[in-house]
Amino acid sequence: MHLGCRTFLVSAAVGLALAPAAMADDGVSDFYFARDACGGTDPQNIRLDTELGAFTSGCGSLVGVTDAEDAMATPTVPLTTLDTTRKIYVAVVTGDFSGAGIGLGAQHVDVALTGKDAKNKVVTIAKDSHTKDAQSMVRGADYTEEFELPVKPDLKGPYKQFTLTLTVGGSQFAGYVDFGGGSFIELPTAPTATKKARVNRR
Repeated sequence: MHLGCRTFLVSAAVGLALAPAAMADDGVSDFYFARDACGGTDPQNIRLDTELGAFTSGCGSLVGVTDAEDAMATPTVPLTTLDTTRKIYVAVVTGDFSGAGIGLGAQHVDVALTGKDAKNKVVTIAKDSHTKDAQSMVRGADYTEEFELPVKPDLKGPYKQFTLTLTVGGSQFAGYVDFGGGSFIELPTAPTATKKARVNRR
């Protein structure tokens, strides 16, 4: 797969537009989509983090029609219980290689969140898939796909680590995911959580 990168000029604005509501609520743990490289020989270190990685542009496949799957894990955190009365929020900013906002073919974005409990058992917490049709992608490849994922009461945890698996594909020249601050996940945490990871939005 040929990987490349492109710069998202609007990523900072998107991140600022989406994030403040979460920051106002103490019962939320926020994590950026972060990575340190895109392709090449340097370690990519794809993860969920409270800080942006060394690589802060867009990364994806020039072909685009082939699914690109990234599993992004948080650091190990104090045992965290999810608030099942609220939904997990995921924002995925995607764009095209040229910057013209053009993608050929429908594009799907899939997310699946798992948690690792105190006994290291991996639990599937929530998952969803959205598709943008081919006609909309022709001039609308630069967009933010938003997910609101409900959590069943029996899946509240507690957990010591979370992993978000992101799959993007189907549209040629599109599917470049922003790692500059616009793509992130908000985990609603129960009041019993004693420590929360917060994104340092500079």
